[in-house]
Amino acid sequence: SAFLTHNFEALHALRKALVERLKVNEILTSHHQDDDLPYDCFLTHNWGNDELGRSNHERVGRVNAILKAEGLVTWFDEDRMAGDIVKQMTEGIDGSRFVVVFITKTYVAKVNGEAERGADDNCAQEFGYACQRKGIRRLIA
Repeated sequence: SAFLTHNFEALHALRKALVERLKVNEILTSHHQDDDLPYDCFLTHNWGNDELGRSNHERVGRVNAILKAEGLVTWFDEDRMAGDIVKQMTEGIDGSRFVVVFITKTYVAKVNGEAERGADDNCAQEFGYACQRKGIRRLIA
């Protein structure tokens, strides 16, 4: 169907853009001290559904699979989160060359402290920590 074709094309375009951006940035930073980091990218996103009832986490999971198929080593919560959430999140961000931010209306609300948990929301903590530790040049949106 046209919907599936559009989704596949959008995912393919996103994969291509992410892989190219990561490759370019990796070349640009190849002489920096972060070459020994275990992850190419940390994927930050909200787990909720969008306005159409689609699972954002499942969509990010598909992007994660595409990136891994391209040979990138990702930090994706479903694969790596265990135990102390804050510790895992901070170690994942610190151990990643880049942070890929999947921006949705809900994610923005969470980052702004406008969700149920306010500033204690995991998205707010991840984004704030990523900005603080990696800076804007290491964030891909």
